[in-house]
Formats: sequence, C-alpha cells, structure tokens
Amino acid sequence: MNGGFPFYISATDNSNTGGSHASRANQICNPKLDHPTINRWFNTACFVQPGPYELGNERRNNLIAPRNTDTNLSLSKNFPTFREQFLQFRADIFHALNHPLPNAPAATVAANVPTNFGVISSFGGSRAVQLSLKYAF
Repeated sequence: MNGGFPFYISATDNSNTGGSHASRANQICNPKLDHPTINRWFNTACFVQPGPYELGNERRNNLIAPRNTDTNLSLSKNFPTFREQFLQFRADIFHALNHPLPNAPAATVAANVPTNFGVISSFGGSRAVQLSLKYAF
C-alpha cells in the first residue's frame, strides 16, 4: 500500500461543535492489510462512527491509496521549409499504456452509507492522443 496519495476515513459529525467541517472516524486497531485487494483495500472493522459529542481519534491521512503510475509519450518530427523556418508535427500520447488506474476507496463510515466502505469502485486513466502542427519562423 505505498506509492499513492494519503487519505483518511471520514464520519458523520455528531460532535455538536457547530459549523460545517469534516469529521474523522474512531480508529480502534491497525487497518493496514498485508495484501490489499480492490474489494478490501484496508480493514474496515478498524473504524467506527464516533458517538454523540465526540470527535474521532483517527490520525490525518494515515492510509495510502493505490499507486497511480502513468506513462506519457511524445513524438515529433521537424520538416525544414525555408532557411531557419520549419514545420513541426507532434504526437502526444497521454496514458500510453492504457491500463486501469484505481482511484481511492470509499472512505466514509456511517450508518446510512452503503456497504462499499473500503472498496475501490472507480478507475481513471483512458488513453488520449493529441496531434499538433507548429510553424516556427
């Protein structure tokens, strides 16, 4: 579980401290798994909703999301036209390998949240190709 962005588990704010702010869950054990999967990225049993008038005890950003490795590729060719002038053709390929990049797992513990807590349910990273011409003079 290293190489990705840090995140924390949020919870419903029952602290009655006023304002609109994020609340963290109570952490009761070590949530890190030796072999995380897409369906269980961390131990969800380690987080519980804080009680009324309580603030959660979880540290800030103590979990790490999946690694997001991306490969970009650029190819260009200069065609001479007149003296120092040239026409450049360029192809930029973003996310050249086109493999799925998992996003962070669902990270909200509450009574009214569906059972996808700790599950990675969305992916990013579709290949994009950009072609361009540039005339330099």
